[in-house]
Amino acid sequence: MKKISAQSLSLALALAVLAPLVQAVTTVEFVKPQSGYRDIVRDGHDESQTLDLLKDHIVKQAEKSVRAGASLDIKITDVDLAGDQMRRASMTRDVVVARDIDWPAISLSYTLKNAAGELLMQKDTVVKDMSYLQHSNRYPSDDFLRYEKRMLDTWLASGLKTAKKKAAAASSSK
Repeated sequence: MKKISAQSLSLALALAVLAPLVQAVTTVEFVKPQSGYRDIVRDGHDESQTLDLLKDHIVKQAEKSVRAGASLDIKITDVDLAGDQMRRASMTRDVVVARDIDWPAISLSYTLKNAAGELLMQKDTVVKDMSYLQHSNRYPSDDFLRYEKRMLDTWLASGLKTAKKKAAAASSSK
C-alpha cells in the first residue's frame, strides 16, 4: 500500500482550499429594452422570477464551460420564450402552445476574458433554437424554461469551446 507523505497531503489540502478562489466568474445582467421583453411572463412566474431562473441557470452551466480564473460577462437585451402563450376564457390558466414557428430566442452580448484579463471573445448575438421541438430534452416537461435551458446549454458548450480554441491558438503563436 502506498503511503501519502505529509507534503503531498498538505498540497492536496491547499488545492482544495484554494480551488474555489480561482473558479470562473460569470455575471449576467438584464438590460431591459424600453418596450419591455417580448415574452417573459409564464406559468404563474412574473418577469423577475423568470429572469432570476434564467440567470441562475446560465451561471450554473457556465461553470462547466468557462475555465478556472476566466470571466464571462453576459448582457441580455431581449427574451422570447418558446411557444405562444394563449389566454382562453374557459380556462383558469393560460396555455402555452409549442409550435415550430415560436422558437426560443435570447438576444445578448458577451465578453469572455482569460485569467489574466485578456479579451478572448466579445460578441453580440441572438441565441436561438429554431428546431427546438425536434431535439430530446433532459429537462422535465413541467419546467417552463426547459427549451430555453437546453438552448443555453448548447450555446454555452459550443460557443465557449470556439473561444477556448481561439485562445489556445493565440497563446501558442506568442
